[in-house]
Amino acid sequence: MASAVVVGHGLSPQGKGWGPRIDAMPTVSGVYCIETRKGELYVGSSKNVKGRLRSHFHALDKGSHCNRKLQRSYGKYGLTKVAVLLICRVEDLLLYEQLALDALSPTLNLTSIAGKVEWTSGRLRRMRAKKMGNPSRTGMPHTPETKAKMSEARKRAWEQGRHVSRKGMTTPAETTAKMSEARKRAWEQGLYQGVKFR
Repeated sequence: MASAVVVGHGLSPQGKGWGPRIDAMPTVSGVYCIETRKGELYVGSSKNVKGRLRSHFHALDKGSHCNRKLQRSYGKYGLTKVAVLLICRVEDLLLYEQLALDALSPTLNLTSIAGKVEWTSGRLRRMRAKKMGNPSRTGMPHTPETKAKMSEARKRAWEQGRHVSRKGMTTPAETTAKMSEARKRAWEQGLYQGVKFR
């Protein structure tokens, strides 16, 4: 049986913005609502509402929020209120988020189904770029200062036993033979079928 505590109180920015107000919140799971000055709503849920709201505002301030509707509305109108609608168990989050979506009909959510992510072509492109790393850094050499920092970090990790590099080490002939045999067996069993090699 689902159980929840209805909170329904809102936060408004004071002085230095949203940060101090969100930092004062307890770390709880629940359903929250973000409202713009135009009266548009965004409803979400999280097992850590405080952290989720912090990430929303960080992305909104940077202009890089994955929800373009929310980002545009924030840029144009700003936000007036953030409300924690209710606190519930993590297992019940989607149930209560769906109830809130149905009751409030928010215009800034990308979908009206709780937990569903809309994979637009732009979002897919951004996710692929994120997986590949920053494409704008490709081919750019590190500065001598950065190389020195990386070298020091590797030396510290090596001394502390946290990192074992195989660079410069040779694999014993017995191990190489075992790996070769395993690959041959996999090839014979068709495990490499459909795999493209460079």
